[in-house]
Amino acid sequence: MNAVPAARFYLDFSDFTLWVLEVQRVRWVGGYGRMDSATGEQYAAAEPDPVAPAAARAVAHLNADHADALTAMARAFGGHPDTDTAVCTGVDRYGLDLRVHTPRGVAYTRVGFPARLESADQLRSATADLARTAQAR
Repeated sequence: MNAVPAARFYLDFSDFTLWVLEVQRVRWVGGYGRMDSATGEQYAAAEPDPVAPAAARAVAHLNADHADALTAMARAFGGHPDTDTAVCTGVDRYGLDLRVHTPRGVAYTRVGFPARLESADQLRSATADLARTAQAR
């Protein structure tokens, strides 16, 4: 009950059951080609993404102030050298998700950071480094 305090209000209902799951393996599919799995031990040891609290603000900032850099990143690292424009749709400790517009249509790609970020404080410098490298290519 400590994990879900609100559940105590439902315990007396005949159609309510509280389950405790012992995870042995987790498998997820996040879209075409985006899937993975983890053991129960890996799942239990996982930590929240340290970038998550700053993600929405970072996405808004990148889209509002750095559209050219996002386009350069999609061209240089995202596998879409014919990108006309790019919009950041997400960010996490591993990289950026981009929606790219090309003469062929809309596509989605991922641009990874060179190394996993350990804190949200690293987000600005990691993204700026990607942008500088992409624009230099």
